[in-house]
Amino acid sequence: MSRAAFLAFLTALAAHAQSIPWDQHQSLTWNDFKARPRRNTGEPSAMTDTGFRAQLECRADTLDIRVAAEFYPASSWIKPPRKSIELLHHEQGHFDLTELYARKMRKAIRDASLNCAAEAAGKKILAQLDREWERAEKQYDAATSDGTDAVNQKDASEKIAQQLAELSRYKQ
Repeated sequence: MSRAAFLAFLTALAAHAQSIPWDQHQSLTWNDFKARPRRNTGEPSAMTDTGFRAQLECRADTLDIRVAAEFYPASSWIKPPRKSIELLHHEQGHFDLTELYARKMRKAIRDASLNCAAEAAGKKILAQLDREWERAEKQYDAATSDGTDAVNQKDASEKIAQQLAELSRYKQ
């Protein structure tokens, strides 16, 4: 690994080390966005970097999962002239989608009732849900026009909230 690649890796690792778990900070504010915005005018008005901290573990001879939806302030940004409550609500939707998929991961692993030796099967389930989450993120941006379509944004936010409520038993 080159020195530059190694430094980039360490920077990314440090950025994700300072994460905010969804269950401890469900509502984002613009103060949570710490990174410098990109200068490219073709870029979006804001970027919310979210992801998962997941670990498969054995409990009573059954595979289980510990997963947290996280927001990464050091790699999330806003272009100051574009700040608006509507855009913040859109960015919140990305964080909420991440929590939704964390719950889907918990449900899928628990519903699969895998024995502890089936870790590879558990990882396959998680990989599939991770791909679905990435598609859902892109669909969310497209459907809401990156938060600029107020009607579709409201519909998308309500749908995410409904799905979170339906999976409330998988909060942890």
